[in-house]
Amino acid sequence: MNFVVRARDVHRTYGHGATAVNAVRGVSVSVARGELVAVVGPSGSGKSTLLHLLATLDRPDSGEIWIGDTKVSELDDTGRTQLRRTKIGLVFQFFNLLPLLSARENVALPLFLAGVRLADAEARADELLASVGLAARAEHKPDAMSGGEMQRVAVARALAPRPLVLLADEPTGNLDSASSESVLSLLRSTTQDSGCAVVMVTHDPRAAAVADRVLEFKDGKISGDCAD
Repeated sequence: MNFVVRARDVHRTYGHGATAVNAVRGVSVSVARGELVAVVGPSGSGKSTLLHLLATLDRPDSGEIWIGDTKVSELDDTGRTQLRRTKIGLVFQFFNLLPLLSARENVALPLFLAGVRLADAEARADELLASVGLAARAEHKPDAMSGGEMQRVAVARALAPRPLVLLADEPTGNLDSASSESVLSLLRSTTQDSGCAVVMVTHDPRAAAVADRVLEFKDGKISGDCAD
């Protein structure tokens, strides 16, 4: 099977001594190309910590993580930044769009920062905005869009560099029911249309229901791994 994300015996502890928090304890998981995996569990169980480790935003104390064929521990800070820009898409609960940029400019920005010509970056942005149903909103700034529209822009931005994996932290946590369904449908179609894997941390049972697999987290460990 073509795994695009692999973690082996990953540990992450914050603090020392009596105040230490074992956020992730010996987690091993693999995610295949085109697979949508939901990570569920109570607050403080380690879900978001795992996502940050897979996103290379944090470093494990021990264990190994691979994105595609790249062993993350072998990269310096510059290499990790480059990996995030080219192989990892990130989507957050609160969108994290730049307020002074239009939808097109927000989507094109990561490509432009990676060295893509502005005209090519904007052409890719327009293609993606059309694919998420927002071609008519390309010139609008975030304050002129609904929460659901902003999250669809955020997904389009994450997909701009054609990543191997899209990592989403509570992508429906700030949306109403209709907007949540739209974003979940978009994430589902992403795996089918592009083959990009999606790993989604969520408290939303509707989000978990669209996944191919559900990883249940408890006390920093995977307590269940259920296929649909």
